[in-house]
Amino acid sequence: MLISGSASICMVAYIQQGGSLPMKRTTVFADDEVMKKLQEMAKRENCTVSEITRKALNDFVSRRGRKKSRLSLIGIGRSGRKDVAEKNEKLLARGFGR
Repeated sequence: MLISGSASICMVAYIQQGGSLPMKRTTVFADDEVMKKLQEMAKRENCTVSEITRKALNDFVSRRGRKKSRLSLIGIGRSGRKDVAEKNEKLLARGFGR
């Protein structure tokens, strides 16, 4: 789906949700500073704080919902050296500043 650069956050959220979906009501507690920023953003984007909050929650849940592969740790400690096993004490001493 292509959305022009001038589309507001609210319009993007509306389109991503397919226009209108059944929703559940919830209550969110936010400090004054966050609420002020949300209200300013809503005014600037010509939408409601609720629409911005829905978009933010949707984005957050989408990112957090992705499972990381168990294999993603493979190779994380590769140094490119072939002599690590033979020189482990010397390398560790150098790494810890001894």
